[in-house]
Amino acid sequence: FRRCILAALAALVCNYALGTAYFIAVWELSGYEGLFAAVIEYNVIYIPKDILLAVAAAAVARQVLPAISRRRARIRRGR
Repeated sequence: FRRCILAALAALVCNYALGTAYFIAVWELSGYEGLFAAVIEYNVIYIPKDILLAVAAAAVARQVLPAISRRRARIRRGR
C-alpha cells in the first residue's frame, strides 16, 4: 500500500510541477497581471483535494493489483 501511495504522490508532484510551470508560461505570454494570486487561485488551492484523491487511488490500486497479477499469470501460461 505504501508503494502505491508513493507512486500516486510522485505523479501528483510531477503533474503540479509541470502543470504550474506551463500555467505560468501561458499566463506571462498572455500579458495578464497578478501571477502570484493566479497561481494560488488556479493551482495551489486544489493540492489538498488532489492529495486525498491520490490516497484514494492508491487504496483502489491496492485492491485491483492482485486481480491484475492473476490475469497476467494466466496470460503468460497461455490460458
